[in-house]
Amino acid sequence: MVDGDAARRRRSGAFRYNRDVAKYIEVGIGNRWLVRTETEHADGTESEHRGAERLSVVRGVYLRVWLRKTVYVISTRDGFRQSRKSRIAFKCVVGIEGD
Repeated sequence: MVDGDAARRRRSGAFRYNRDVAKYIEVGIGNRWLVRTETEHADGTESEHRGAERLSVVRGVYLRVWLRKTVYVISTRDGFRQSRKSRIAFKCVVGIEGD
């Protein structure tokens, strides 16, 4: 990859600074724990841990409400999003996105 491509990915937010690792700290009901940290790795795998882990950089804050098969997300990075899931669940979490 040439330097111009990396700079363009950085500006678009598609580039993760911490070796392509993203972390999400979530507080709320509907997850396995009341407070959890989810880590997304560069290879696409995810892991979750009980409690809050330290973030080196905060990228955004979001509110996620999952009602049955519909998920509503209000985020400081992406604004409002709505999506459909195949399983039925109820979640209401506030999260912090970072590296």
